[in-house]
Amino acid sequence: MDQIVPSIIFNMKNGEQIQSQRSTTPTTIASPEDVVIETIKEDSSSLAAVILRDLFCRTHSNNNISICIQPILIELDKYGKWIPCDFPKYIFSQIMNSIKYHNSYVIIDLLLNHLEKYLDIGDRTNIKTSIMNVIHDSLVFAAPNTGVVGSTMLGGITRLLECLKKSFQIASRRSRTPSKDQNEQQFQTAVINVIEDFAEKLPDFQMMEIIKCIVTSLPIYHQIRLIVLEILQLLVDRRYYADKLCKIRILKDISQLGLPTETRKSRLFDIAFMKKFGHQFCSQLYKCILIENNTKKNFYAIYCLMNLVTIEANDQDVLVDVIHFCLEVQSAIIKMMDEDQQKLSKINYHCIHALIAAYFNLISKLYDITSFSRYVDQVS
Repeated sequence: MDQIVPSIIFNMKNGEQIQSQRSTTPTTIASPEDVVIETIKEDSSSLAAVILRDLFCRTHSNNNISICIQPILIELDKYGKWIPCDFPKYIFSQIMNSIKYHNSYVIIDLLLNHLEKYLDIGDRTNIKTSIMNVIHDSLVFAAPNTGVVGSTMLGGITRLLECLKKSFQIASRRSRTPSKDQNEQQFQTAVINVIEDFAEKLPDFQMMEIIKCIVTSLPIYHQIRLIVLEILQLLVDRRYYADKLCKIRILKDISQLGLPTETRKSRLFDIAFMKKFGHQFCSQLYKCILIENNTKKNFYAIYCLMNLVTIEANDQDVLVDVIHFCLEVQSAIIKMMDEDQQKLSKINYHCIHALIAAYFNLISKLYDITSFSRYVDQVS
């Protein structure tokens, strides 16, 4: 395999180069000899792609898949073929279309292993981003066909979050080199796109597991925490309300937000998630909201997520659960300040009260809870 697979990749690359040259080179009259040579190269490229697909059609065990994939990764590394990412994406699209669906996760796992080798290597961020783009296409392809999402796929999401965390740590060390920071930001965006697009392609019951995984993996670093909160917003926000709910403010007339007067019928997923994992969700959010190093952006993200979960579920039990959560948070921070535990700054104390007041204001008016609305108007 160490010789066969590189030969296949070499011939596939030759065909791609010919097509690329044709698209960028002005039309000229070619000699018959040149036409014959190009035709042979194109035929060999097509044949190489067929051989690659056939090879992976015949691989059934994890070990055999790894034996076939490793030479491809080595070839892409050795000859710098990760950038641009069109060619590696083409290779892995051929592979993903050839293997058995239940083996898709093996390819993704091998790509993640390869990516992790680059995480700490300086000046390789562009390669990291290219590999992540290949992982993106592979995961999105696998999503509808993976069956029940098991520990392997959930482990993949956790590893992606770890990559995100690592990237922020690297960026913080490179704060004086803006160009490298920009490269890391591109990588971070690629990771976020992978998680979002993969989850969006899953059936509802599988998406529930992914969101649960993300919620329970909520990191402690405030930059990562903000990103994870924003990822959760993207996954929960089915009606694109996030932009309208991203600021903490108490409005007398919520029509200024431009929300529809009638809420749409909720999907079973939204209610089922909160009924099954609502306790874990609120528990993680409770820990998140009380962390001392929260910034204004963190509070905005928490506020937005609370509203999205409530509105998208559009269920009385979910509404009651989130209201109870708010009251528990208020009791906790009042107790913390009364006991002078120095665990919460006065700024954060007031921010949390403002967040909860704004949530109560919006929900009471949106769902026309008259007595609750009057109470909010009085205290605000």
